[in-house]
Amino acid sequence: MKDIKPLDFRIEPKSALPVYEQIKQEIKLLIISGYLEEGDRMVPIRDLAAMLKVNSNTIVKVYYQLDIEGFLDSQPGSGYFVKFDSGNNREARQELFERITGEYISKALQLGFSLEKMAVEIKRRKKKSGPSKKGKEEKKTEGDLNKKKESGVYKK
Repeated sequence: MKDIKPLDFRIEPKSALPVYEQIKQEIKLLIISGYLEEGDRMVPIRDLAAMLKVNSNTIVKVYYQLDIEGFLDSQPGSGYFVKFDSGNNREARQELFERITGEYISKALQLGFSLEKMAVEIKRRKKKSGPSKKGKEEKKTEGDLNKKKESGVYKK
């Protein structure tokens, strides 16, 4: 049996989003991102409740909903385990992306920032975090083409 992976996230008590919904989103993100994998055992209900300083019933509700949505599997006497159909990964990722993006845009607009200012900030953070996988692949492809041109293998 696999070890239980630690969950490292916090909830915002002042958020408009209910606590159970914040926890559910965080766990979904950990599953969709691949941190929690198929078959991983979840942190026991009481332990997660103590860690997040919430009522155990809140975690029961979260785990139950994630079980219904197909992200967890309840095994009586053993606990909850990650059960994620990778075929649903694209849809789940898109849904989570839209929700997170919507929250970001709403909060930024409430603070008085324009869409242009948000775009500038996104670009700044992207540069700061380095090239994406796609960017690396594009550079590699361009380099391969240049090598082929130099060797005479590449023809237009």
